[in-house]
Amino acid sequence: LSSMLRNGLRGIAGVTVTDTGETLCGIVTFTVEGVPAAEVKGQLAQRGISISISAASSGGSRVWYDRRGLSEVLRASPHYYNTEEEVERFNSVLDSVLRERA
Repeated sequence: LSSMLRNGLRGIAGVTVTDTGETLCGIVTFTVEGVPAAEVKGQLAQRGISISISAASSGGSRVWYDRRGLSEVLRASPHYYNTEEEVERFNSVLDSVLRERA
């Protein structure tokens, strides 16, 4: 599910997946160009989708953030009880939110 989510996110204009490494875990992190993380989180929450924000200022690895020129990322955590349909909905809703904003 996480791979499916990452692939879908990569197809949305302005979204950058920030996960690194050869082997990736189930947590998916990303940014949206020009849109504050709190705004994205709020817009998704209004549509019944829960994500979180991970920030260097709240205990994240300062080195990891600094190397990427970031201060925060959005964090989605698909789990065993999620479905492919929910991942597709996540990507579709995020894409719609960003298109409405443009």
